[in-house]
Amino acid sequence: MDPKITEGLQMILQLEDINEIKKIAQGLLGTQQPAEESFESRLGKTMEG
Repeated sequence: MDPKITEGLQMILQLEDINEIKKIAQGLLGTQQPAEESFESRLGKTMEG
């Protein structure tokens, strides 16, 4: 797994505020797109590469 993803997940585990978690997730994904596109579909696209 990408070290940046691992680092982000570790940060997320330390947070309690959902808005902070969302900001980090958006930063890791490098996008401000709405959440309609699920994490699973993004992950699938990433893995298909």
